Amino acid sequence: MKYTLKKQSRKAIPSDGMYVARAAHMQTVTNEMIEEEVQENCTLKRSDVKAVLTELADTLRRHLQAGHIVKLNEIGTLKLEIIAKPVAEKGSFDPEEHIKGVHLHIIPTSREGRPWLYQGVKYSEMKV
Repeated sequence: MKYTLKKQSRKAIPSDGMYVARAAHMQTVTNEMIEEEVQENCTLKRSDVKAVLTELADTLRRHLQAGHIVKLNEIGTLKLEIIAKPVAEKGSFDPEEHIKGVHLHIIPTSREGRPWLYQGVKYSEMKV
């Protein structure tokens, strides 16, 4: 995994002026690329993979928006969390005013106490 070192420039934080590693994302992998790759690695046709990915996305969306926690064995647990402004009193909470959005949380599946998705990651600095 490539990273760059970025100088912190926020006066309000203790690490202002210090350098921190940030992931360098060099490529976006599309559905089409995944479909092609899966087709090359198994007996499914690209159209079958596309159908599964499309249905998986629709199914995940439906369950997550219903407030369900979705557990995908090889990936992890997915859930939506609300981002909201706090209020002093329970009765003054207005969802239209105070809920600002949602975040998707993914908690990777662990094997032997380590997240499986992270096992084997090697780090190297990307020269800019």
